[in-house]
Amino acid sequence: MKKTQQEKLQARQINPPNGLLYSGLMQIVKLLNRQIHTTFHFKADPRQDSGPYVIISNHASRVDYQFTGPACYPRKLNFVVGYNEFMRFPICLILKWAQAIPKKNFTPDLYCMRQMRRVIQQGDACALCPRA
Repeated sequence: MKKTQQEKLQARQINPPNGLLYSGLMQIVKLLNRQIHTTFHFKADPRQDSGPYVIISNHASRVDYQFTGPACYPRKLNFVVGYNEFMRFPICLILKWAQAIPKKNFTPDLYCMRQMRRVIQQGDACALCPRA
């Protein structure tokens, strides 16, 4: 029997993002940030931190990664993304390649929590952008 999209997503084991793909995506994001004149001012620089951590950012739009990713680069982040975004083509391909963690909206999601814990236990960083 053919697996549903949800079953395929649930079967994935999240790992750190591929370094080459992540750096390519960050170069594109930096280019976009230059076009809209985005600058970063740090009180505490997250790029200097070592060990596992969780970034919690305000959910401004679908392009939260555009502000969170470059602020932490070269540290690779596993983003927690709404499950519905994994159904939109072509963004679904990028999310899978970038090892984004799917989260069902407005409900507790054990799969998401387990994958976040797994990422943190591996010593990597995770980014959440919850709605206020």
